[in-house]
Amino acid sequence: MYFVFGIFVHENKIGRILTEYSNTKNAIVSALFIILEAMDLSIAKENLAGTLLEAVLSFVGIAFIVNWSQVISKSISAGRGSLLLSVAASSYVIYLFHTTFEGIAKAMIHKLPFDSSIWYVFTTEALVVVLLGIVCPMGVYYVAKRFAVSRFLLGLKR
Repeated sequence: MYFVFGIFVHENKIGRILTEYSNTKNAIVSALFIILEAMDLSIAKENLAGTLLEAVLSFVGIAFIVNWSQVISKSISAGRGSLLLSVAASSYVIYLFHTTFEGIAKAMIHKLPFDSSIWYVFTTEALVVVLLGIVCPMGVYYVAKRFAVSRFLLGLKR
């Protein structure tokens, strides 16, 4: 569905609407996303209205992420040595290895004597898992780019 939507946007030259940033558009998209998300949490998914709401929410969610990504990229300096640039440079390796490190983190957390059914324990555990799924592959990237063999195996440039 998203792929077909992307083709439609590209071929009909309406991608500019999604990529041009304005405060008004960001406010409208953010409010719409919050309202639709609240409706989605309160409507039964088994009926047609719930199904349609989920479809619309998916596309509004894409617009929401695009808009807030623009806000973040405008507000954070992406100069040499910035965190944003470091994450971007290692994004391919993050993509390749995030599930491995998240799985390891989940397995280790599962062994700890915490009650994950408590919301704040679960939230903390989830944040740790996601953080390790990003930080550990970034470490792999920075180690791998030092050696010719690992650069070749991962398809990295020097």
